[in-house]
Amino acid sequence: MLMDYTEKGFFPPYHEKAQSGLLIRDCRAMTVFDFSYPKRVYQDQDTIPQQVMSTLLFIENREMLSPETNYNPVVDWPRFVLAATSQVAELVGVDMSKAGGSTLATQIEKFRHSNHGLTLSIKDKLLQIGSAIVRVYQQGENTINARQRIVQDYLNTVPLSSAPGFGEVHGIGDGLWAWFKTDFAQANQLLLSRHTPQNGAQRGKVFREIVALMIAQRRPSYYLLQGHDDLESLVDSYLRLLGRDSLIETQLMVAALESSLTFNTTKLAATNQTHDKGINAVRIRTAGMLDLNLYDLDRYDLAINSTFHGDLQQKVSDYLRSLAHVNSAERIGLLGERLLSAQQLDKVLYSFTLYESTDSANRVRIQTDSIDQPFDINEGSKLELGSTAKLRVLATYLDIIAELQQRFSAMTVADLRQVDVERKDHITRWVVDYLITTRDRNLTRMLDAALQREYSASPDERFFTGGLACV
Repeated sequence: MLMDYTEKGFFPPYHEKAQSGLLIRDCRAMTVFDFSYPKRVYQDQDTIPQQVMSTLLFIENREMLSPETNYNPVVDWPRFVLAATSQVAELVGVDMSKAGGSTLATQIEKFRHSNHGLTLSIKDKLLQIGSAIVRVYQQGENTINARQRIVQDYLNTVPLSSAPGFGEVHGIGDGLWAWFKTDFAQANQLLLSRHTPQNGAQRGKVFREIVALMIAQRRPSYYLLQGHDDLESLVDSYLRLLGRDSLIETQLMVAALESSLTFNTTKLAATNQTHDKGINAVRIRTAGMLDLNLYDLDRYDLAINSTFHGDLQQKVSDYLRSLAHVNSAERIGLLGERLLSAQQLDKVLYSFTLYESTDSANRVRIQTDSIDQPFDINEGSKLELGSTAKLRVLATYLDIIAELQQRFSAMTVADLRQVDVERKDHITRWVVDYLITTRDRNLTRMLDAALQREYSASPDERFFTGGLACV
């Protein structure tokens, strides 16, 4: 039945989370990265100030929390009929003001599940209504708990456009921070407290911002990005109506009317930034596996168990960064003649990777460096430093010899003499000559002979050094 239901276009009636986000745990199951989206939410009904609840219901659905146990919050029939009439009038060319028929329940279905969060046809609207009704009555005829959840979910997840540096904004809590740089917890604390001369102006300011966000959800990209004057005018009108109907205290109404909206114009710092190289390595690799960017990955409802050891990772990171300070460098003997000077300390970069050998695999426990930037030396760089490169060069050289031996060992001497070797390809030339002059084509002895090759000591000899021909 559920498959048939969803194949008709209705949305599955599972209990949806108001928050999602990426969670990364270390090898001890300790949380080392937790990005919740939206970040600022009402965790339960008791934390929502009454003024916020009353304002939302006054604007959207005044019967929403009716004591009637089986009240249907999905269809507001007078509003629905008015909206349908305005649509018909538009089709026949009659000039009539448009009316919206969406309730909180259908709006949630729309912005969570409809294509691009829009209602593009009558069919879309009917699918939203049908899905919302099934979701509301999923637990039985008593809809009180479902209606309370709708109010809470709406406040936590309503779309409020996109803010510079923040990205998509969802919910009143993140909206306050993204658009007004107002702390959500402080705003709620002010509204839950008693009105005094000391906090009156601040209470009015945050309440005006909350009312503005509730109104702006109708056309968020317009009201929050450019239509500020229109939004101010609408907020004033609603504040007077709220005061007239005694839904808010007169003092709060006056304080809010005396305030004005101050939009945040500075680019907010990303809330999910971390310079922990181990965590970023996990995020980058996971994003590659899922073909996502980091912005989208952090908003997935996803938990990852990594192999890193969070505490050791942090301690080693702190230690490597401390080596840029004179006291630390002097204590461990980095300063001195033919060593480092104090002026050179901040120019030296350190990296460290630690594996633990287990029965099933070698597991990365620490991966860090001393760079306080997203760039990871271990992941994103190639270092060739004198003696550390010799073993790699030797292994690569012998690997080339082995490949060439496989290619030419089956050829006759006559065929080998016909092999055309480029003048600069000295390794292939040596392999061909070796096979021509010896009957022993054993790979091990050939590799030994390759290690005994002699090279010209002439100062006129030219050799390749990664792009530069040096004399």
